[in-house]
Amino acid sequence: MKKLFIVLLAAFVIAIVNPTKSEAKVMYDGAEVVKGQTGKMTFKKDIKVYKKNPDGTFDSLMVKRNNFFKTYDIEKYDGKTFYQMGQYRVQATDLVVFKEVPNPLLVHLSITIRHLS
Repeated sequence: MKKLFIVLLAAFVIAIVNPTKSEAKVMYDGAEVVKGQTGKMTFKKDIKVYKKNPDGTFDSLMVKRNNFFKTYDIEKYDGKTFYQMGQYRVQATDLVVFKEVPNPLLVHLSITIRHLS
């Protein structure tokens, strides 16, 4: 019994001295901002987003109205704007509501990540 008490006491002391790092979250418009994110978008109605496969074919995914997605890049070519959402992308239209993450939040996020590393 005495050994069990000593083991539990040692575990308690280690937990207090070396607490696990809890990551601070940077929030914007009701969602967590992650490293590399440039914005957030929602859709006014159900819409298909596309992913180009290595063999040149495309896969699509139907996303529902009012769901939000993180955007990681904005591409412009042939006079059109596309929002990159990981592997999928969507063309900017009046059905897409894009909100750019404010620069001060992105700076705060990078400082927070550096601090936690």
